[in-house]
Amino acid sequence: MVLIDAYKGYEKFIEKYLTDGEKKPLTGVINKSQYSKTEGFVTYALFGQSKQSVENRLASLGLGRKITSALIECLNSQIRDLCNYMRRRSKRIPRLLSWGEKAISGFKFLHNFLKAHLTLSETSSKNWITVPVTPCMKAGICNHQISLAEILDFRF
Repeated sequence: MVLIDAYKGYEKFIEKYLTDGEKKPLTGVINKSQYSKTEGFVTYALFGQSKQSVENRLASLGLGRKITSALIECLNSQIRDLCNYMRRRSKRIPRLLSWGEKAISGFKFLHNFLKAHLTLSETSSKNWITVPVTPCMKAGICNHQISLAEILDFRF
């Protein structure tokens, strides 16, 4: 199953690279340009499938009944903000898949081990972090916020 927004180029990409013979994957599309107060964003399916077939597949996977790209859009924004080479209009290194994989794994490490999260930490009345807590601290992996110097000094 593939979930995309309504950009026509994705349809061509799916047909070229994700089609197995004549069999195309079930593809759910969220059309962000069409919004109604009752239904939210208009959702439909590609390749002769119905919207209902996409929603049934989502429900069978335990993912709910709505297609939304809000979580991945938020993550994309954070990645682009924290990693200059991952910006959309870059003509540099991210065009190499191997560099992109390394950048994403570095971001994941930074996000999970070094960065204090607002929702996990104690905050002041102005929503500033007063006692930083990282996901690895919350999971019990370490008892303090690890610094980059500690990571670079670590001996196996």
